[in-house]
Amino acid sequence: MERRYTLQGDHELLPDNFSLCTTRLALLLKRLSLRTEISKHYSVVIQEQLKQEIIKPVEKGVNSGVGKARYIPHHEVTRVDKETTKLRVVYDASARAGRNSPSFK
Repeated sequence: MERRYTLQGDHELLPDNFSLCTTRLALLLKRLSLRTEISKHYSVVIQEQLKQEIIKPVEKGVNSGVGKARYIPHHEVTRVDKETTKLRVVYDASARAGRNSPSFK
């Protein structure tokens, strides 16, 4: 099921957050490179979300610019004490492009 959200009322445009998300992604990849099993599981979860169309890839430069495309940074949460879901991908909709910038949330 595809989820679509629309803004209600007057809201300022969200600023471009591409650099924020690429920085967060680089840090995530560095962390995951140190934990190969978690990295493999993370990749499986992301591929499954792509397959189910929960997320979708966006090419750099396509639909970019203020008011066009937004990116949601994500990270892993691991719980080795859990029997079932040991890894979750968490999306940070409250991330801000700048100190006084609005967020999705």
